[in-house]
Amino acid sequence: MTSQVTLALFEDTHTSRFLPLVWTRPVYDLRCGISTLREKIEAAYRRRADLLYTRPHLTAVTAQRTGLPVNRRPAADEEGTVLLLSGRVVADRELASRVPPEGPEALYLDDEGLVVAARLAAWRLRALPPASLGEALHADAAELHGLPHHRFVGQVVRWPWELVHLNATQIVADAASFPLGRSEGDVHPGAHLIGAEHIYIAPEASVAPGAVLDASEGPIVVMDGARIMAGSVIIGPVAVGPNSLVKAGACIYEGTSIGPVCKVGGEVEESIFQAYSNKQHDGFLGHAVVGEWCNLGAGTTNSDLKNNYSTVRVWVDGELRQTGEQFVGCFIGDHTKTGIGTLLNTGTVIGVACNLYGTSMPPKFVPSFSWGEGKKLVEYRLDQAIQTARRMMARRHVELTPAEADLLTYIFAVTARERQSHGVVELEV
Repeated sequence: MTSQVTLALFEDTHTSRFLPLVWTRPVYDLRCGISTLREKIEAAYRRRADLLYTRPHLTAVTAQRTGLPVNRRPAADEEGTVLLLSGRVVADRELASRVPPEGPEALYLDDEGLVVAARLAAWRLRALPPASLGEALHADAAELHGLPHHRFVGQVVRWPWELVHLNATQIVADAASFPLGRSEGDVHPGAHLIGAEHIYIAPEASVAPGAVLDASEGPIVVMDGARIMAGSVIIGPVAVGPNSLVKAGACIYEGTSIGPVCKVGGEVEESIFQAYSNKQHDGFLGHAVVGEWCNLGAGTTNSDLKNNYSTVRVWVDGELRQTGEQFVGCFIGDHTKTGIGTLLNTGTVIGVACNLYGTSMPPKFVPSFSWGEGKKLVEYRLDQAIQTARRMMARRHVELTPAEADLLTYIFAVTARERQSHGVVELEV
């Protein structure tokens, strides 16, 4: 890639389908497999992104988290080419050859007619509003008139449950970048590694006696600082992220990705933990996506299969939508907590900063900043939610910055009507 080509990621008009997971992050920072969608694109082009576009409320936190320019318009004297890629692209090794950075200006459209990649001159990108690039970058935009259209060939996630159903194959694809067959960490002689040629254990990781890592059906990657405690069972394909802990006696089944700094126990199958979240105790989690800074209390269990074996409906973008899938678990936004024994129905969606407890199942859609048992939900006070977030993050030596607090404040405000329409009682001050 020449130095004049800028690699940029953007969020398109389907990003809202991934709420509440994307209230707190751009869609390209969702995890699928071992890495995030952004990291896959960067790996495909063998370089880090130069520029990020996201919804306006995420500008400050995205810049803070990544150290990259966010929502920056090319300068008046800036020349060269910008290669734009939708954050919903699931990149593979051939992406850079199918959508090359060099070449004439062009648009790449998916099967729905949406622009998921574009090669544009910097001057043309300057004419598009950066903070709403997802809406502005479409094939009929006046600024893009006359550019050739190509069919995009590749994988694009369209719905949140696709992250789960692609996860196992993405772990396999991502694991190819690791030196499988090498156990460089502290692996106790009493641990059992089955299919060791498909296992990678990083130098600073450890595996305790009695742990079973079975890679006969898919690779297992255990990254630096991760600990696999005694008596746990991991059946690949599985990824255990940096500084994460798999608790004693845990059963981690295929298709599970555990992001950085998580603690996971009990029974987990085909699920994704973004980062910094805990499910330490017994209880089942299946076909689920858990955001960051979540804590699932002892015995928290979700259903991922209906008793009549019919397909599951999920609350997406303001309505219940048919997934066409039999196995769909739950989707949990950042900073949400559950108490002991909490039960979640098939296809449950829980927003940001919720606190659920008790033996009654909550609704299949729980708006952000909801607190309570079953359907008896009240509004979670913003100051208390921020205080809880600050305390939990401090336990992991992470600061809740002003930008992060402002983000929670924004989400609280913008989801007020959602709480009202779903019967969440507003607390009197």
